[in-house]
Amino acid sequence: MYRLLLTLICLATTRLFHAVSSRMISTVPMREYRFFHPMEGRGIFPETRSLVNWFGGFENTGVDLRKNGVKVMDIAGDVDTDTLIQWVVPGALPPGGDYQVRVYDAGPLEGNDWSDGFFAVFPEGGEYCGQGTEWDASLNQCVSTVASSAVACGDGTVWDPFNQECIVAIPADIDHDGCVTINDLLALLSVHGTCPAVPFADPCADENILFYDGHAYDLVSIGDQCWFAENLRSAHYANGDVIPSDIQDSLLWATEGAQTYFLEDSVFLEERGRMYNGFAVLDARGLCPTGWHVPSDTDFIQLEGATGLSEVDWESTAGDRGCNLEIGEAWKSQAGWYPGEQGTDLWGLSVKPSGYFLTWEGFGNDYTNSEFWTSTPYDATRLWRRQVPADSGCLFRGWWKMGVGSAIRCVKD
Repeated sequence: MYRLLLTLICLATTRLFHAVSSRMISTVPMREYRFFHPMEGRGIFPETRSLVNWFGGFENTGVDLRKNGVKVMDIAGDVDTDTLIQWVVPGALPPGGDYQVRVYDAGPLEGNDWSDGFFAVFPEGGEYCGQGTEWDASLNQCVSTVASSAVACGDGTVWDPFNQECIVAIPADIDHDGCVTINDLLALLSVHGTCPAVPFADPCADENILFYDGHAYDLVSIGDQCWFAENLRSAHYANGDVIPSDIQDSLLWATEGAQTYFLEDSVFLEERGRMYNGFAVLDARGLCPTGWHVPSDTDFIQLEGATGLSEVDWESTAGDRGCNLEIGEAWKSQAGWYPGEQGTDLWGLSVKPSGYFLTWEGFGNDYTNSEFWTSTPYDATRLWRRQVPADSGCLFRGWWKMGVGSAIRCVKD
């Protein structure tokens, strides 16, 4: 994540003036810049569409591209107060890992600031070359831009300036004699059928469905986590005890575990699962099957990060999150919402509007929001929650009182 901090003259008075070229102009208070994309250490390919996304800016904000400190091009001359633009990366850009984006005032103040870290522009069809190297299109590899260190590599090997070591010139040359011959084939056949360890382990262990309390739940792997791809609908705790469901008993909902489903209509039960209060979430008998749990606030933060949320939003204490990148739209299902409010379901979470239940109000948010409990206390009487609103691309981090009925997604231990 790029963090930029623009230092301007900032005084405690409500309006400030200073002289520039014998005339007076108003200043703006100090602003904080945080780049979301392109991110430090990342790379982009030429002739592709890339987002340039930042927080903060001037009333007339310009954006340009710098390579090793030298301006290469204007990305945008004046985007007013926008903080998100689309940029088609020119094919003529020289590849390298020393690019930065600069945000500056396109108006009279002449302030500017730079992204702290570098990102890479890849060569077309190639890879990012490290410091002291560049892409050689004829050799299709990174080559040194500095004088050779006179390292002598053995037969069949060449010097790799990026990793600073000798590597096999031809990967199929198993015996390193500089040629691919029958001897290489015989060596290959001798280890035929040997399989290395799988470098990536599916957090769902290659399972797509989990049967629990009479229902088959779809599962989805996202990052290092395995999630239910639908809301929990069990009427029992994990040990088999029945969870009370009397929506007329306000004392029950205010003191111990309880559950219901929207309007107590079986159609909504099938579409949205059940809603549980916070006491059921914290009950030691558990709501999720063995090996699974009601997600903590940290579990949701990990899910948000895996689906594109920036670290700036991870650190937010509460409120809207991921709005600029429309993370919420990527969580929402493609059906079940009002027309025009459907999502892309990019990650397979298939979030549908779940609504909520309050004993003093009844059922609410029938098609406008989806609400999820976390198991993390906000204080002695409230738990953190997540909301996926219908009318924005945001996620929302807030809290519910323990007596509220809200949906649950289980996550694997």
